[in-house]
Amino acid sequence: GIQESNIHTFEAGEFEFLMLKRNISNTNMRLNKARVGNSPTELQIDDYIRNGNSQPDLVKIDVEGGEYAVLKGMEDTLRTVKPKLLIEIHPLMMQDFGSDVTDVFDLLDKHDYELPEVQIHNEDKVWRELSTEELPDDTQYHIFTK
Repeated sequence: GIQESNIHTFEAGEFEFLMLKRNISNTNMRLNKARVGNSPTELQIDDYIRNGNSQPDLVKIDVEGGEYAVLKGMEDTLRTVKPKLLIEIHPLMMQDFGSDVTDVFDLLDKHDYELPEVQIHNEDKVWRELSTEELPDDTQYHIFTK
C-alpha cells in the first residue's frame, strides 16, 4: 500500500502563507511561516528536525536565490538522512545571496550526492535534460538528485 506522507511547508511571505493556508486540504500538511536558510534569523532544517519533526525523504527547494543557504542549513540532514532533492536554481538571484551554482554542486558532492539530473524549460515549454557543461547562468533550471 501507499505510505501516508507527512508534508512540511515553509513560507516566509505573509500573503503567500495565507494563500497556502487557505488552499490546503491535506490534514497531514504542517504549515510553517518561516524563512528557511542558514542565518540566525532563519529556520535551519537541521534544527527543525532536531526539534522532533519527521525526517524528509524528499526536499523541494524553491527560494529564488537562497538555494545554497537552505542546503547549508541542512548539512546534517544531507549527510545522515540523504533525502532526494528537487532544487530550482536561480543563478542570477544567487549572486544577491553571495553564492553561485558551483557552491551548490560542491556541497552536494561533499555529501556524496550523485551528479544531479538537470532539466530546463525551453521556449516551447518542454523539459529537456542538460549536461553540467550546458548549465545556463542567466535563466532558472531544476536539478533532481538521485
